[in-house]
Amino acid sequence: MKTLLKFNLIILSTISIANANPTKYLCSGDTNYLYVTFDTDKKSVIAGTSNPHEYFSQTDFRFWHTTSQQNNQTLVRSFIFHKPSGKMSVKSDNMITSVEQMYYYECAINQ
Repeated sequence: MKTLLKFNLIILSTISIANANPTKYLCSGDTNYLYVTFDTDKKSVIAGTSNPHEYFSQTDFRFWHTTSQQNNQTLVRSFIFHKPSGKMSVKSDNMITSVEQMYYYECAINQ
């Protein structure tokens, strides 16, 4: 009976640890590399060196938005990640100059 209890505890602890691992991707684009980490338990994502942001899911897509300040200008970035293909697009909007830029990345799991 004690052996069975120990066995069950080992199995349960292994399962919970496996589910807690975030999925890390290395994304390469035309201009740079970007690390993206998804934590499915918390539904959060970290792109590059940014703070965690909540992401939203729809079928095979995950998307999120970030805002940052650079040189007295506000940049709003919209990320769309297609999980099956590993492709990601980033739209960057400068709120002061109204300039929009698109960036495209190919991502692969990097564990």
